Amino acid sequence: MEIFIGNIPENLTSYELRRFVDGIFESRSTGLQFWKKKSPKQLSFKIVNKHVEGRLYHYAIANIGPSEMGPECIELLNQQLFNNVPLEVREYYSRSYMNERRTTNWREQPWSDVERRCTTDRRQRDLLSHEDVAPAAPAPVAPVVMG
Repeated sequence: MEIFIGNIPENLTSYELRRFVDGIFESRSTGLQFWKKKSPKQLSFKIVNKHVEGRLYHYAIANIGPSEMGPECIELLNQQLFNNVPLEVREYYSRSYMNERRTTNWREQPWSDVERRCTTDRRQRDLLSHEDVAPAAPAPVAPVVMG
């Protein structure tokens, strides 16, 4: 499971973040089994510094081995103070190119929810037949004065 850790300082390294998280998990009796093993494969961090529309964003993505431990880690780390700033921790959802939320084959997926459209023939409702429209009167012509 991947976890988003936001509100981190710009010069933070993954080593410092790892030490901070180690300290929190060791100080609490949470019963996180993967933490006791201290395996680097169980928890890894990736620090991201991203420019978006002239603003620099700093966040980390933590990859936790057993997905069952993810919600417990989120609950434990969310709103913890790091350099007097509360961390924002939640599940990380990766997005595709240009922030496209739809999947590649979204048109082939069956829709299991209630249909939200009021009419099924929405493209046809604004079309009028020729019999419904009265012929337009010719536009008046202004007289031309020469002289």
